[in-house]
Amino acid sequence: MLSFWIGYGSNNIGGHGESQSNLAWQLPSIIQGIPAACLALGIWWLPFSPRWLVKQGRDEKALQTLAYLRKLPVDDALIQAEYKEIKAECLFEERAFAKAFPTLHARETQSVWVREFAQYWNIVRTWDNFKRVATAWLVMFFQQWSGIDAIIYYASNVFVNNFAVAFFVPPMFEAWEWGTYIFFAVFLAGGIVWVYFCLPETKGATLEEMDRVFKSHSGEADAIMLAEARRDVGLNPEPETVNDKVALDNGRTSQSQKSHIEEV
Repeated sequence: MLSFWIGYGSNNIGGHGESQSNLAWQLPSIIQGIPAACLALGIWWLPFSPRWLVKQGRDEKALQTLAYLRKLPVDDALIQAEYKEIKAECLFEERAFAKAFPTLHARETQSVWVREFAQYWNIVRTWDNFKRVATAWLVMFFQQWSGIDAIIYYASNVFVNNFAVAFFVPPMFEAWEWGTYIFFAVFLAGGIVWVYFCLPETKGATLEEMDRVFKSHSGEADAIMLAEARRDVGLNPEPETVNDKVALDNGRTSQSQKSHIEEV
């Protein structure tokens, strides 16, 4: 929406047609470039993420970064708990990769590109994983083919903007006219049927309950492996982790708000 208004505001610079100034397209480009330039300059002052540092074996630096980000001393209980959680997650990911790709993991030197490709392949090489990826893909597929591009096509007229919003919708309107809406209506109807019969309900389900939602058991072995990793880094079976503290604080806040409402 913001880009439409920027385009609308700059479209009349210098008039229309041949008299239109080059600033009509240069100004939106400059405005879009300002945040990108700030990010390009500021990234040199950003610290490496604690997770990346742990994966590189730079644990001390990871602790220092966590302390810097949280504004707490390195030996603070929260810093130590969060560090151990990150350490356990990294250890779990390494063991899961070794289990899925033992030959690749056994190599002394590993290509980063090969390792990343293997991770992507892992999300579709089993039926349980493929079903989840396909579900996410189909949600976006039916959303895009519901006819939204045909509606957005008119945004150029609404905002007096000459930019092409879609590549294929204009020629479809020229060739099919009102048949364009029938074309998208077919996909919309198919999407409704798929959502009703195939899309699982995830409302109220936690990430750990996705196995139940998708009627699979692939997460059980991962849960055991993660519990072992947590134990190996020194986390208790029921640790008071950072997430636990956040949830506790949220609960206290909600209770306080409830008491305040009752008093009012």
